[in-house]
Amino acid sequence: VDILSGSHDAIILSDETEFEVLGQGKAYVRYSRKVQINNDEGKGYGIPGVSENKFIKKKKIDVRILSTDGEELKKYKNSDILKEDYSPGYSLYSDSRYQWINSTWPKFPYVVEYSTEAEMSTLFFWPDWFPQKNVPVLSSSYKLVLRDTTVAFRTHAVNMETSPKTIRSSSVSHIWNAALLPAFESEDYMSKNNSNRMILYFTPERFALENSFGHFRDWNGLAQWYRGLTADRLILPELIRQEVAALVNPDDDAKTKIRKLYAYLQNNSRYVSIDLGIGGWQPYSAQSVFENKYGDCKDLSTLMVAMLDVVNIPAHLALTPTRDAINFIEEFPSNQFNHCIAVVPLPEDTVWLECTADYIPAGELPYSVEGAKVLVVEAEGGKIIQTPVSRPEDNLMTSRTEGRIGEDGALQMSGWFATTGNRSSYVRGRFIGVEIEKQQDWLRSRL
Repeated sequence: VDILSGSHDAIILSDETEFEVLGQGKAYVRYSRKVQINNDEGKGYGIPGVSENKFIKKKKIDVRILSTDGEELKKYKNSDILKEDYSPGYSLYSDSRYQWINSTWPKFPYVVEYSTEAEMSTLFFWPDWFPQKNVPVLSSSYKLVLRDTTVAFRTHAVNMETSPKTIRSSSVSHIWNAALLPAFESEDYMSKNNSNRMILYFTPERFALENSFGHFRDWNGLAQWYRGLTADRLILPELIRQEVAALVNPDDDAKTKIRKLYAYLQNNSRYVSIDLGIGGWQPYSAQSVFENKYGDCKDLSTLMVAMLDVVNIPAHLALTPTRDAINFIEEFPSNQFNHCIAVVPLPEDTVWLECTADYIPAGELPYSVEGAKVLVVEAEGGKIIQTPVSRPEDNLMTSRTEGRIGEDGALQMSGWFATTGNRSSYVRGRFIGVEIEKQQDWLRSRL
């Protein structure tokens, strides 16, 4: 198919990223795009936006719509910018929000030309380059401008071979280019690790986040930084320690104690997120989570580790990428995590605990973190370990339906439905908080 033909939802004519680094605590990221929109499905490629939080602030969003002949049809103003908070149902409060412009036109094809700029107060969220999209791209570039030439960085290329053009003066600029890229064809349930999409990842060697400092030279650097964020959050006061100790019997073996404390966590807490500033990474104290009875993945895992310490069972936090969201690259230490679990290294076994799930037994993991490479945060540093993978034959969804035709010609149907392993946790997760009628409808659809 001709890359310029109208058979594509959209065609990106040019796509430019510029990251200007003034120092460890200040940088600007700029995106510019010119895209031809061919139908309703392609509209999203021409809608610009900026994600904000404490560390990233929007500076501008400029948009105009052109005809395919270059005639300006509409130019948007600041008053057209829409603002939306990132506060899903499980989030009590968040300082993250999204600013965007709904730049569309009723007649196809049309061209959208836009540029955005945001100021960043940390290099921790260094932007990567994704030159290949789900539609053809005629031209894509990434320009890195180092005003502070002491800032060191590393890159990791996936499915592409590219060397930057480097320009040196009072600053240093590196420019990567790509052209005539075919549309990336994604598949349902495609593993992030098996994707053939072209990507260039970036990471700083050193970073600062608020008043904490770390490095990405190796995984120990990230683990030591995270240990510094969490060490004082793992301490429980004496009164709570006494209450936790009473939950187990002194004669219980280690796994029994783990099961009892994990069941207590499941029955006496709920998943709620409060993401303010560095709070997206730093957990609340185990004491506050115990008393308030809520928290997100890192908060609940912190409480679990602290409770196990009360009964003299060492446990650790483990930063985790979920399989559906992150292509983990072990040889490229960087910010690659979006979840946190707990791990208990027993002499004869290792017990993994998903502390946000109140419907799976201790030691089992949901599908999303099975086989994941995780960073176990220990007192002396960190190490990458892979979580267990359950056997396919242990994860079954089985149904049987029988029909009987009566003498009157009426058909009567009956059946049963059963699940095992992570298919059971999948079904339980679908049913939690769902009306009984919808549960029954879902079951009927499987018979």
